[in-house]
Parts: sequence; C-alpha cells; structure tokens
Amino acid sequence: MNPRYFLLAILLALSGTSCPGVAEAGPPSATAGETGFVVIGNATGLQTCDRERARDIFRGGQTLWPTGESAKVVLPSARADFSEAFARGVLDLSRTAMQRYWLALVFQGRARPPVFLNTAGEMVAYVRTTPGAIAMVPAGTPGIPADLVIPARR
Repeated sequence: MNPRYFLLAILLALSGTSCPGVAEAGPPSATAGETGFVVIGNATGLQTCDRERARDIFRGGQTLWPTGESAKVVLPSARADFSEAFARGVLDLSRTAMQRYWLALVFQGRARPPVFLNTAGEMVAYVRTTPGAIAMVPAGTPGIPADLVIPARR
C-alpha cells in the first residue's frame, strides 16, 4: 500500500470519519479567550495566545516551539461533542472542513498529522504527558492543570 494512502487511512480512522465531505467556512468569531475554549500546552514556551495565533497553530502553522520541542497539535475528533464548536469558533471552518484541511496538509507533506482525541479529558491527559503538545478544550473541562493553561492575550 502506498505510504500516503496508508497515512490518510490512519488519519481518517483517528478523526472518526470515513469520508470527509465538502464544507464551507463559518462566520468570523471572537478572540480565542472569548470562544469558550482554553488553550493548554506542555513545554511550548507560549506565554499568551490570541485568536489569530491559535488559528495559525491549529491550522498547522507552527512546527517548532520556542523551547525547541516539535509542535504536536491535538484536535477533537468527530466523536467529540465540541468538535463543531471548536472548528467554527477557532478555525472559522466546519468540522468536516477542518478534517479535510488537515488531510490535505498531511497528504501534501506540509505538516505532521494532528492527534485526534474523542473527549476533552483525553486531550488534557495527552497534553499533560506529551511535551510540545497543544490543544483547546472547553473552558469548563474538569482537571485542567493550571500550569498547562496558556492565557488568552487581550
């Protein structure tokens, strides 16, 4: 099997979808701190994160952190109950468009595949144990360690 197709199959399986469809961009939204999500990161070196920076990071625009760690983007899978709100509120895309966008980046060799997880708790646990990992989870998510929170820049 061609390695690119194998990678696409794995990414599709992890994203919780079998075939991404056509999607459209959503309406503009507020800054990252006002979307109802909290940015969490482990060994990223980021002191704050505004909406534009978050959008860039979660669209694959960051490969290395100031700390020298590789950027490991963590995204909600299609099974996560907040994946559509995240995609629209942070990336200005639908959930399907977010998945298609990442599939294209990975297929073209322009980014490493993100980690897709099913719950906010799984995302927090992954970021806690993985240096270089970054995610956005709903603000009310229990168990977010204070040292992982990257405050929104206002």
